[in-house]
Amino acid sequence: MFVNKEIIVVAPEKYDELSRRLSHEVSKINGLNCAKWSIKQFNDNEFQMGGNRYVILIGNSEENILTRDFLPVMKNLIDNNNSFYGFDGTKAVAYGTGDISLDTKSSKILDDYVNLFDFTSVILPFGIGYGIMKIKDHKLKTERLKTQTEKAIKSFMSELLHSWLEIEK
Repeated sequence: MFVNKEIIVVAPEKYDELSRRLSHEVSKINGLNCAKWSIKQFNDNEFQMGGNRYVILIGNSEENILTRDFLPVMKNLIDNNNSFYGFDGTKAVAYGTGDISLDTKSSKILDDYVNLFDFTSVILPFGIGYGIMKIKDHKLKTERLKTQTEKAIKSFMSELLHSWLEIEK
């Protein structure tokens, strides 16, 4: 059975690599066409889009204003260790929060962070140690956010994509 559905992946620039890979994977499915758009491209073309186009929004509400707009109507969001994904109608979301979760990769990053904290608090003067902690904290949150967002995308693809698009696996 041939299905012709168009899917648009809309993500902030920081997720270009993830959204490009997602678009590629979706396009491999028979009968689906997928393109990667920036938030600006979506905003510029939203009213010209036909009713048969589906949209996957990548990034949490702080990263993607469109996610913020559609989250209130998402009734079936799934939380998988701070990786969220779900859909409503023709819109779907996948994002991470950056919060510490109990998954292995985040725990490993947290352990490294704690070890760095011990080192900086003992050896370096307080001001320098505090500055390094802040930089490391930002880097840690950024890494967690990307890891959780990638996990949300993979989970969405494996668990919900086919039912969202109403196509057979």
